[in-house]
Amino acid sequence: MANPQTENGYTQLANELLEKIVEAKFNGTQYSIILATIRSTYGYHKKSRTLGLAFFAKVTGRHKRQIAIELNTLIARNILTVKCEHTFGKSRELQLNKDYETWVNSS
Repeated sequence: MANPQTENGYTQLANELLEKIVEAKFNGTQYSIILATIRSTYGYHKKSRTLGLAFFAKVTGRHKRQIAIELNTLIARNILTVKCEHTFGKSRELQLNKDYETWVNSS
């Protein structure tokens, strides 16, 4: 039986931001990427973190090709921002854009 406890770790996120994420139009893979980003940043009290396709594929169970498509969509929509571009051997440093008023809606 599962028995999660906050004593074993938790992710602090402003309710206002969580509500905007819930209201926004995302597909399942996009939600998974957003939640994995939040967990990997705010869950470790960081604003940004180096996160690659292999990481997202592992934690979401989706194929890297699908992750790449949806990650680029989230970046283009300004949901996730790139703090530092990828280089040979190093993944992009990503962060959630907390300014939800600048998010581009899906059409």
